[in-house]
Amino acid sequence: MQDDASPKFTILVHLVPCVSHELDTCLRSVKVLLNNDRNNILAFSADGKVSHNMQIISLPYHTGDINIFQASSFHILLQTRFGLQIQVQHVPVLQVYLTLEQSYKTKTRGLCGNYNMVLSDDMKTPQGMVEGTASSFGNSWKSNPTCQDRKERLDNPCSLSLENERYAEHWCSLLTSPNSTFTKCHAMIDPEMYHKRCIYATCNCEKTEACMCAVFSSYARACAVKGVFLSDWRVNVCDKYTTGCPKSQTFSYKLQRCKWTCKELNLEQHGCTSDFLPVDGCSCPEGMYLDDKGACVPVAKCPCYHNGVHIKPGKSMSIKEQHWLVYSTECESGCQCPNGLLDDGQGHCVKEHECPCQHDGYFYVPGSQIPDHTCKMGKWECTKKKCPGTCIIYGSGHYSTFDQKKYGFTGQCAYMAVQNKCGNKTVEDTFRVITENIPCGTTGTTCSKSVRIQLGRAEIKLAKGTYEVFDLAEGPEIKYTIRNVGLYLVVEASLGLAVLWDRKTTIRILLEPQHSAGVCGLCGDFDGDIQNDFTTQGQMVVSSPLEFANSWKASSTCPDAEGSINSCAMQPHRQSWAQLQCGIIMKTFQECHKKLNPAPFYDNCVRDSCACDSGGDCECFCTAVAAYAQACNEVGVCVAWRTPEICRKYTLAYSTLGKTQSLITSCFTHLAVFCDYYNDGEICQWHYKPCHTPCYETCRNPHACNTSIPNLEGCYPVCPENKPIFDEDKNICVDICDGCLYNGTYYNEYDVIYNVTDNLGMKYINYNHANSNTHNYYSVVTNCTTQYNCRNTNSGCPDNNYYTSNNNDKESDGCNNHHFTTYSHCLLNNYIYNNTNCTTQYNCRNTNPGCPNNNYYYTSNNDDKESDCCNNHHFTTYSHCLLNNYINNNTNCTIQYNCRNTNPGCLDNNYYTSNNNDKEYHTYTNYTIVFN
Repeated sequence: MQDDASPKFTILVHLVPCVSHELDTCLRSVKVLLNNDRNNILAFSADGKVSHNMQIISLPYHTGDINIFQASSFHILLQTRFGLQIQVQHVPVLQVYLTLEQSYKTKTRGLCGNYNMVLSDDMKTPQGMVEGTASSFGNSWKSNPTCQDRKERLDNPCSLSLENERYAEHWCSLLTSPNSTFTKCHAMIDPEMYHKRCIYATCNCEKTEACMCAVFSSYARACAVKGVFLSDWRVNVCDKYTTGCPKSQTFSYKLQRCKWTCKELNLEQHGCTSDFLPVDGCSCPEGMYLDDKGACVPVAKCPCYHNGVHIKPGKSMSIKEQHWLVYSTECESGCQCPNGLLDDGQGHCVKEHECPCQHDGYFYVPGSQIPDHTCKMGKWECTKKKCPGTCIIYGSGHYSTFDQKKYGFTGQCAYMAVQNKCGNKTVEDTFRVITENIPCGTTGTTCSKSVRIQLGRAEIKLAKGTYEVFDLAEGPEIKYTIRNVGLYLVVEASLGLAVLWDRKTTIRILLEPQHSAGVCGLCGDFDGDIQNDFTTQGQMVVSSPLEFANSWKASSTCPDAEGSINSCAMQPHRQSWAQLQCGIIMKTFQECHKKLNPAPFYDNCVRDSCACDSGGDCECFCTAVAAYAQACNEVGVCVAWRTPEICRKYTLAYSTLGKTQSLITSCFTHLAVFCDYYNDGEICQWHYKPCHTPCYETCRNPHACNTSIPNLEGCYPVCPENKPIFDEDKNICVDICDGCLYNGTYYNEYDVIYNVTDNLGMKYINYNHANSNTHNYYSVVTNCTTQYNCRNTNSGCPDNNYYTSNNNDKESDGCNNHHFTTYSHCLLNNYIYNNTNCTTQYNCRNTNPGCPNNNYYYTSNNDDKESDCCNNHHFTTYSHCLLNNYINNNTNCTIQYNCRNTNPGCLDNNYYTSNNNDKEYHTYTNYTIVFN
């Protein structure tokens, strides 16, 4: 870690390969560079020794703004006057805890993060890029660039020894047990992470008990930070450290004495303070002090010291005013670049502006670009673009909040995943997403059964592979679309919310940046601060995921969720199978490992595969693997992992492609997974894609793209040039869509489009043919409230549709009840009704090749006889004559007005010009433009 503002310190940790396993590293020493001066270094080693510039020093020790003292036989503390405190624990193994004052917020960098309270960018490299794995992140902070990069260890050390695994499970279960000493801290600190670390360390370490006890002590310290002191946690475990204190010393769980040695009593001016977290270990009893012989004595028997030197009783000496220290520096042999040039990390010396950037183990020349970053002088410059937040819920209770806090719980209720009405805040366009969990095995684990999305007055229920829409009768109208994208059903709302559902147990909720810090629920508050993600419905920040999750139950009568369930321990006969199958995450996805740590996904996969024993074995396994595949997809690594033997079953096709579902009892068969099964005859329309863009044109999504939705897995249509549009309802490629897209919502045949009021006080009905080159608007004014149903049976009508009133299929006999006013008209079927009494009908024919452009004439009285002139059409004042794309005036129906498509204010969004030229006709006296 480094102070990035005023360089008062740099802390270096020396990691070396562990004796027991070359792939693991162990902490050997910690060094503190004061004022970033390599000639002023304090070092703490694993054996408890402390040195200053390579000279071993005795404690307590004071230099400048630094005080170092022994807080107990287990702990050494470094205190400073510039806001840094270091606690070095060297028993049972070396562990280091760093504490900084809040004045350092956003001013640090290194392995400890940047102290900005944002978890998502903690693994930022010196060049400004955020890495996805600990190994890539750690390698970027090497102080010696010639040191070999470390790789992620992905195997499970417990798999090497069944005896070690049982030993680890037995003792480490004390951390999560509801009846152990640690239980009283569970509400403050979730023990799950410590339990996993305990299992790994106990199986992996050469000194098994020492590593296990180190994890226990780190959990006890975390509890102490929260004010929970575990005063007896070493009883029956790690107790050898309590009984092995030196003679005359005693063990204590809560030591906070600054001065417990005789030497420290002589450092009154520059002594330590007791402003530190209590520690455990051996120390002298209260009122006794440690002398130079290691015995606890009363203060009267303490020897005298001067400048740290023991002066024996009765000896006289002269004391000089000056204090001398011998300095030495560490020197490493090797080559270095000449002055003015820098090592580029690839064995070359270059100028500063030629320095490359690094990311994921690759080098990029200056000017290179990756998403949202550009390489400049060896550093990545960020575009500062605000990205959408993503909340993920999948499998048997795995959650990741918008701020990327990961947790798990198993509850059998409906829970509020996210809503924008939080606390006393008033919101007009409200939304909420509720998930309902049910048991998915006999072990007590639960999976998401259904999802309810409330958007104003509409509720969309996702369940059993499909959806239903309900009208809640109250609330604002919020525009939304529902469409199929590969494996997922996607609901997108105009207010910046999208829900992606895999039709099983995976839900991805996307929020646009405008909702930052404005939501609440199981997905957190989306404010960038992970520390307050566990905010309950009562606006309290808690540490326990159970207390947090239970507060967001949709019904108070539903029982609270209880502690975590070890499904593999309850079903040991399934564990080997689960580990074997989930190994695909560690093998097939190796290309993704350097960008995204697979370990948490592997653990979840094993746990879910053990838990699902009620017929959903393959579903739970495949969902867990798909979760990692999608996460890899979103960091730019696309892996085609499904095979005819692994997770070939494709439920999307069963419900939407019109094929008969075949019962598959095993997820490992020799039948094909291929989407080609759903193709019709020789037309190869369906293709499986592990990662496919959601940006393709469909009837429900004519604009083709929403960039906030990531690439998704699934079966996708490949449409030919003559039928480039995909109709999601019929699941075929078409050249033109049948339905209507009105106000952002897609309507099929016979769906009702309701009148709405615009800002001119008028009411209109918008029939927008989704794929027509022109958009036809038919306006009605005043109190015309009759509804018009959309049918697709008459090719002679506008947009090839019938327009019928009163939601029935019978054509209207007249327009008297429509109350049309002057300058308006009514189109019903292939009749045009004029504005006088809306009864005269003008029939539409296309049989006279002698007419201009072979167009329709409009004749009165429903007869088929063509009139010699337009006077006999009985057009009244302000009426008009429609001849294909010409509008003839009402005088003698001879002047033609050509149609241009540049003015949205005209009928069909067209200009109307005279005499077939392109000059706009500015006078409306001689013909009527029907206004909108």
